[in-house]
Amino acid sequence: MPASPILVWVLLLTASSAGASTFCDAKTPLPVSKVAWPKLERIGEAEPMPAPGAWTWVNLWASWCEPCTDEIPRLQAWREKRPVKTRLLFLNVEDDAASVATFLMKYAPLRGTWWLPPGERRAALLRGLGVPADAFLPAQVLVDAEGRVRCVHVGALEDADRDAVEAWFSRAARTATAPR
Repeated sequence: MPASPILVWVLLLTASSAGASTFCDAKTPLPVSKVAWPKLERIGEAEPMPAPGAWTWVNLWASWCEPCTDEIPRLQAWREKRPVKTRLLFLNVEDDAASVATFLMKYAPLRGTWWLPPGERRAALLRGLGVPADAFLPAQVLVDAEGRVRCVHVGALEDADRDAVEAWFSRAARTATAPR
């Protein structure tokens, strides 16, 4: 009998919280092409879209996803403490535009997000980012300064994961164009 989605979700969260070894390990297959960003809808005060020459952290989230909303302030704090500038782009991939706008009015830590209507354009972007079709939220995608996906992490990040994230960035900076 296949595992229930809830059980898989709990196992992903447990693995994420368990330690540093699971953040962006080499087992995750990545797309080889550069990210082709479709036209996204900006809701609220979202950061500008990624520009060439800057590393971008894309956080895929939904308003109904408690681990997603729990980690938003954590990711914002990590970005502020990062020794190297990294853009942080929040991309809602589950809600409708009206639900996102309503959520943003009530949720102070996030003042804006990007959104893409459901359908083929959303599915194509997720494929292009290397996010599995059956992935649970939240998910993280790290895109290098050249626009290539360098990391896909499915599952919530906890405070205990910060050292693993910074270690990953340090390794990535040595093997590719360093974040600016």
